[in-house]
Amino acid sequence: REFIVSGLRMICAAEGVVVAARWSGKVKTALTLVAIVLFIIKRSSILMNVSTTFYLAFYILSWLIMIAALVMTVVSMIQYFLDTFRLLADKDEQRNSLTADAKRVLELARESGVRIATAESCTGGLLGAKLTEIPGSSDAYEGGVISYSYEAKESVLGVDPETIAEVGAVSEQVARQMAEGALNVCMQRAKTDRIVSVSVTGVAGPGKSEGKEAGTVWFGIAGLGPTEAVCRNYHGDRDEVRKQAADQALSLVANRIEAFRDTGSQPEDPAE
Repeated sequence: REFIVSGLRMICAAEGVVVAARWSGKVKTALTLVAIVLFIIKRSSILMNVSTTFYLAFYILSWLIMIAALVMTVVSMIQYFLDTFRLLADKDEQRNSLTADAKRVLELARESGVRIATAESCTGGLLGAKLTEIPGSSDAYEGGVISYSYEAKESVLGVDPETIAEVGAVSEQVARQMAEGALNVCMQRAKTDRIVSVSVTGVAGPGKSEGKEAGTVWFGIAGLGPTEAVCRNYHGDRDEVRKQAADQALSLVANRIEAFRDTGSQPEDPAE
C-alpha cells in the first residue's frame, strides 16, 4: 500500500498536483500501530499465564483491530487512486480549457490580421507559453516581455518609476503603462498597426505584497482601441492564481479583437 500511494504521489507531483492526506490513511496508521502493540503483548509470557478466557478475549481483540487496520489500508489506497484520477482529470481539463482559449485567440487574430503582444509580471511568461504551445502561433503572436522586477518594467516597458513608487507595481496605472509599453515595443518591429497588447501584474501569493492581498491581479489592454485596465481577485494557491490570471488575459485579448472585428475599424477613444 505504501509503495502504491508513494507512486501515486510521485505521478501527481510530476504534474504539479498535490494529493492531500485522507482521514482514512490516518485511521489506518493508528489502527496498525495499536494492532502491532497488541500482537507483541499477546505473545508475552505474562499474558499467556493469565486465565484462558481473558487471553482468548485479548487474542480476538488483537485480530479484530488488525483486520480493521487491513480494511482501512485497502480503503485508503482506493481513495488515493480515486483522488489521483480526479485531480489529474481536473488538471487535464484546466490545461485543455486554457489551450482552447489560446487557440481561439490566435484564430481571431489571424482572421482579423492582428498581432498580439504580452507584458507579464506575476504570470512569469505563462501567458506567452500558452500561446506558443499552439503550432504556428508565430503568425499571430509577436512576442512578449517578462518584466518581473521594477527595473525591468521601467527600462523595457517604460513604466514611470514615480508611478511605481506612488501606487506600487500592482495597480491600474502600472497595468496600463505595461500594456502601452508592450504595444510600443511591438510597433517598432511589426509591419502593421493592427496590434493588441495585454499586461498582467499582480500578487500571486502566498502572502501580501505592497499591502495588497494575494490573488489581486491588474490587467491592461492596449491597441485596437483605448487603453483600459481591469482588476480581478482570485482564490487558490500561487499556481492557481497565475493560471487564472493567464486565462483572464486571453479572454481580454479575445474580447478586444472581437470588438475590433465587429466595428471593422479601431474604435475611437471616448476621452479624445
